[in-house]
Amino acid sequence: GSPASDVVSMVQRPMNPAEPHPDQKADKAVRKVKEVRKHKDEEDREHRLHENQISEEQTRHEEDEVMKSHAVEEKSNKQTSLKAAYHEKEVRLVKADNDEKEHNYSERNAKRAAKAAQRLMDEEAHRKHQEELKARDLYAKTQHEGETDPQALEALLHPTEGK
Repeated sequence: GSPASDVVSMVQRPMNPAEPHPDQKADKAVRKVKEVRKHKDEEDREHRLHENQISEEQTRHEEDEVMKSHAVEEKSNKQTSLKAAYHEKEVRLVKADNDEKEHNYSERNAKRAAKAAQRLMDEEAHRKHQEELKARDLYAKTQHEGETDPQALEALLHPTEGK
């Protein structure tokens, strides 16, 4: 505790003990800047991560929407093709049914036509037979009465021809 040493220590020490040494001030400022920068970098990094996360979620959501729309489109196409196949089958069945009916109708019509033709032939044969019977009866009648003129006989057999 000599007075000289007190003076030396007074010179070395700053006048205001609350005020730090200038080097300490600079160091503190540098540390403060570093801390602020570090904090800012962390915030930026978190912000980037958050943006990336949101972007990934949007991308995933868009991909999901695309997949959904593809699935809906596929289902719609499948339903459309199933409807078309069903409709085609219905058309084929109706056509087959109509073809069968037409075949049956044409068969029946052919049978009817054959029967009608046969009936006409039978009626014609019957008519000829009846005419022959009439002619024989007439001939027998005229022979019986004694008339033998061939022209008179012919007129009796075919009454419409001579007139």
